[in-house]
Amino acid sequence: MKKSYLLACALFLQLFVFAQSKGQIDSTLVPIMGPHYQPEYTFDVAVDSTAWLREKPGLHAAFGSEDILYFRTEVPEIENEQASWKTTGWKGERLNAQIIIWSPDTLQQVHFTISDLKNKNGKLISRENIKLNKVCYLLANYPYGA
Repeated sequence: MKKSYLLACALFLQLFVFAQSKGQIDSTLVPIMGPHYQPEYTFDVAVDSTAWLREKPGLHAAFGSEDILYFRTEVPEIENEQASWKTTGWKGERLNAQIIIWSPDTLQQVHFTISDLKNKNGKLISRENIKLNKVCYLLANYPYGA
């Protein structure tokens, strides 16, 4: 009984040792990654290109809804440029917002500065707890929110 148990264990372990083979990857198929983000695709076109001519010059910014997809080449349909964002959450809950920036002018760089959040009662959320992430444009086979 003991011998058959040891033999079964040895055969089982042998399967793991000999079943593993070295994998190979064709190095010509691996994409070459650059030190920065991949450039955005530029083959999309605006549905109404004259909307940019009607837009006021300068940089515009607003808090946008997370339920709306804002296209890169379209003027965002934001009624009032909101300079503030109000939300409520439980302690420890992660809250998200989109900051939408647009301009009819050509811009090379936009920088954001994070500061502490303070309410009217003086309670504070430290800037150490705030993180900005750049949302890159994606191409997908499915509609937004699918």
